Amino acid sequence: MAAAGCGGPVALLALLLAAAAARLYRAGEDPLTVLAAGSVRRALLNSSAAWVVQFYSSSCGHCIAFAPTWRALAGDVKDWEAAIRVGVLDCGEEENYETCKEYGIHYYPTFRYFKAFTKQFTTGENYKAGADRELQTVRQMMIDFLQNHSQEFRPPACPPLDPVSSSDITSLFDKNSRRYTAIVFESNNSYVGREVILDLIQYENIVVKRALNFDKTFLEKLGITSVPSCYLVYPNGSHGLINILKPLRSFFSSYLKSLPGVRKKLLLPLQLPVQENKEKSTEIKVWKEFDKSKLYMADLESGLHYLLRVELATHKTLEGAELKTFKDFVTVSAKLFPGRQPVVKLLETLQEWLVSLPLDKIPYDAILDLVNNKMRISGIFLTKKVQWVGCQGSRPELRGYTCSLWKLFHTLTVQAALRPKALLNTGLEDNPQVVLQIMRRYIHHFFGCKACAQHFEEMAKESMDSVKTLDKAVLWLWQKHNVVNNRLAGDLTEDPKFPKVQWPTPDICPACHEEIKGLHSWNEAQVLQFMKYHYNSENIVYKYTESQTDSSETEQGDTRELKDKSLLKKPSGNRENKIQDKENVLDSESKVLDKIIANHGPVKDSEIPLCAGCNQHIVDRFILKVLDRHWHSKCLKCSDCQTQLAEKCFSRGDGVYCKEDFFKRFGTKCAACQQGIPPTQVVRRAQDFVYHLHCFACIVCKRQLATGDEFYLMEDSRLVCKADYETAKQREAESTAKRPRTTITAKQLETLKNAYNNSPKPARHVREQLSSETGLDMRVVQVWFQNRRAKEKRLKKDAGRQRWGQYFRNMKRSRGTSKSDKDSIQEEGPDSDAEVSFTDEPSISEMSHSNGIYSNLNEASPALGRQAGTNGSFALDHSGIPAQDQYHDLRSNSPYGIPQSPASLQALPGHQPLISSLVYPDNGLGIMGQSGQGVPQSMRVLAGNGPSSDLSTGSSGGYPDFPASPASWLDEVDHGQF
Repeated sequence: MAAAGCGGPVALLALLLAAAAARLYRAGEDPLTVLAAGSVRRALLNSSAAWVVQFYSSSCGHCIAFAPTWRALAGDVKDWEAAIRVGVLDCGEEENYETCKEYGIHYYPTFRYFKAFTKQFTTGENYKAGADRELQTVRQMMIDFLQNHSQEFRPPACPPLDPVSSSDITSLFDKNSRRYTAIVFESNNSYVGREVILDLIQYENIVVKRALNFDKTFLEKLGITSVPSCYLVYPNGSHGLINILKPLRSFFSSYLKSLPGVRKKLLLPLQLPVQENKEKSTEIKVWKEFDKSKLYMADLESGLHYLLRVELATHKTLEGAELKTFKDFVTVSAKLFPGRQPVVKLLETLQEWLVSLPLDKIPYDAILDLVNNKMRISGIFLTKKVQWVGCQGSRPELRGYTCSLWKLFHTLTVQAALRPKALLNTGLEDNPQVVLQIMRRYIHHFFGCKACAQHFEEMAKESMDSVKTLDKAVLWLWQKHNVVNNRLAGDLTEDPKFPKVQWPTPDICPACHEEIKGLHSWNEAQVLQFMKYHYNSENIVYKYTESQTDSSETEQGDTRELKDKSLLKKPSGNRENKIQDKENVLDSESKVLDKIIANHGPVKDSEIPLCAGCNQHIVDRFILKVLDRHWHSKCLKCSDCQTQLAEKCFSRGDGVYCKEDFFKRFGTKCAACQQGIPPTQVVRRAQDFVYHLHCFACIVCKRQLATGDEFYLMEDSRLVCKADYETAKQREAESTAKRPRTTITAKQLETLKNAYNNSPKPARHVREQLSSETGLDMRVVQVWFQNRRAKEKRLKKDAGRQRWGQYFRNMKRSRGTSKSDKDSIQEEGPDSDAEVSFTDEPSISEMSHSNGIYSNLNEASPALGRQAGTNGSFALDHSGIPAQDQYHDLRSNSPYGIPQSPASLQALPGHQPLISSLVYPDNGLGIMGQSGQGVPQSMRVLAGNGPSSDLSTGSSGGYPDFPASPASWLDEVDHGQF
């Protein structure tokens, strides 16, 4: 009865096994990737391959039973890992608790798919095949997941999985190639072709495609009588059907891999983040000797720790049936758990807190704060690590939490039978099934192993209602525990050192066993007596339990009070960015929880503040107060980067920001990248524009400009170095040529004029019809109508002016045209409707002096009204035009005051020299010559992409063309960053 559970040799073996820390899957040995908290995010984010990850718990019996299947799946699709990888993460490991909570893992095993090139954190896509977890089903789901990738984010190593057409296949015949091409013909619902394609992605000199069996004639031509079949096109162009003994994936793949010249590619091994070496990974866990006839408090407290901090913590909030189950469980545990006083006080405090809250939904983080004693309540404590003794297994994944959970509920049923008045005034008294029903509901809502929960529910439906007394409840749970032991005997979940046998065994309870007519029988009266003795508080051993620590001294870091500070500063001198300073107070003196814990009675719902972040009631002891609003400490985060804010925060409107993001969003912005510039960062300046050092670069050659370099500042704040500007100007001068002209015949002209008389601005379908009738290009027709409308507009405007009539008569006379043939091409001449010209690119001279939008770097110049000068691409003569008419015809919507007609073009004055002498201080970047003097007058400040005139392509019939955008010579430059 009192013999120790293990001897020396067994202890040594268990010590070696524990030191190896082997879980269900072994990194480096199993053909899959073992992930952990420190590597899972970096492995899944921006991965060149997709992922399928199994989140499991090493204490889950179904996970243990499923491990061989998952291991076999990983080996079966090992050749696919360049396209999709198989991984596992153990949520039963203490270091992975928070990670599994972030991914929303409630039950085990859980399969999640993660797409390639994922930029932001995602919890993945759930496995959609339900309870069907056969190897073939999971493999087909992996293929479907790969096909659901968009073309943009498909893994680069994944070839096309869609079927090809008959014409595509025919085009491969009788052509020499450097590789084989295999085509797998199959039905629409077959996966064989796609599986073979993925099997061969790591092999070179061969390409595999798939085709469907829809084209029966084509199949007969190739000699294919059944599917799936494989047709092979050899490198020399010959082709034929492959004779395979069995039309199976493995046969096809094996044959193709064995072809001459087909070999596996030399691929770099998968590089995953190396996990940090932690001290606990090298810690040797010594086997704890124990007496199997005793009950160890370390097992019960470790089970409570795992239950409250891990299993329940996967649920973000508790409400409805889940909240009712948790409240009842805490109530029963607080009244019946035969634990140490600090643990019992913790359960009692939690029970009083839950009863006093008038909420129908509680965030579990608030419960965790109390379990972790964030309030620094004196005298409460619960261990924060597992310490299995009677529940320790020969391998880390065996026994453990499931063993502890059985022991916990056995203890509660026995204590309910021994102390029937313990539940008085709780609303749970006078119910002999109370502990069993709470256990049933807990396993249904919270237990991680879903398959185990279903088995227990089937047993409960079968006979739990027959329990009529508290003693019967003790025996019912004992019987069902033995049923489970019998079902799992010989299973993979069975610990070889602790076989699944009927309990209690004869060596610890001889009176429990009898033989009736040669058959084994249980003496239930003796079993009940044994159960009441074994799970009584007097049989509990406190060896190996963690010594109590005053948690009020160890939890100060999370609950410190922070001084009030003035946090917001003026980010720039711009008035619209000026923010009034506000004091963001971190208020830690909420007394709501104090009132509940002090048992002063329940509080009203209106007295519990709402969090401005999650809009949930704040039931923490310490509350943050910012901008006259209350926050959970975990909810006060920067609106941009989601970093949790502690001592300082900045605000504008309803947003709360960290210092860096606040200045990025509302501070001075770089004129190039439009990103905010922190006030402490070194910058470059050009006129009123401010730049990051790395952004102060030529947009053509990308070279970062340094102090002393000469450059041209464009109006849209872009920069061009002197060398690139002069090179572009020289290139424009050399490439200047005659503009292409299209000559229109008399017949074509007549057709166009008739159409113009019907509609001066025809619709697109009319222009398409005219293009078809005349044989002219659509663009030519469009430009002809533009020219014609511009000409009509000018003629109407200048009608009655004698000087224009004289101008046209002199022009016609000088050209020697015939007055009798007014509609002929000869009469029209270069100013005719019969010629249409196009200007593809303006010259540098046009860009320099056309739009009137250039200015000296030292001062802002208006678009119009400058002093006359001599710098122009053509003469600007405004003699003879009244002053009141000089600028009357400007486009109202143009920011640069661009004229619409030749008359107003003539009205524009000349330009001043663009740069006289400009010197920047040493701390900035100026336009400096080599001698430090100003830039010569020949250099110009080049304006940006201003709007082009209405006449830029439509008034080339003898009148001055207004040039296109001055940035046209930069069309080949990549402006993506601007």
